[in-house]
Amino acid sequence: MAFRWTLQKLLDVTVTREAAAKAAMFEVSRRIAALHGEIVRRKEMACSLLQGLGQMTIEDRLARQQMLMDALAAEREHIRTMMLQLAELREQRELRKAELVKIIAKKDTLERLREEAYETYQRLIGLKEQQLADENFNVRFARNMQVPLKLKTA
Repeated sequence: MAFRWTLQKLLDVTVTREAAAKAAMFEVSRRIAALHGEIVRRKEMACSLLQGLGQMTIEDRLARQQMLMDALAAEREHIRTMMLQLAELREQRELRKAELVKIIAKKDTLERLREEAYETYQRLIGLKEQQLADENFNVRFARNMQVPLKLKTA
């Protein structure tokens, strides 16, 4: 008789859910990193444009300054939008993290229950084997102790 645990399918589903939750959290983290990198890149580009403007001669600077300031204002607005997206993604990551913690706790509980059920099964098998061995011993002992009956002949 092989060990069968009634909650095995639930454990399997929980393990699958854990893998899916980890993948989803990884995807959100990847998107956060990409968006953060894009924000940093855009901020550095804006700083370098401003530094480049400061190094120009007065005549060139006046010609390009208004155009650059308009572009930087639009860029700041775009960066602000990206920062809002970044905050939303971080919030999503925290929610997924909390979900993952719950799934892992459930999986750990199920695995512990499975181990306990298996230990109980092993003890039961051991008891049955011991009972069978005791029964065999008793039968052998009873056979060895039988006194042959002597028939009286008349």
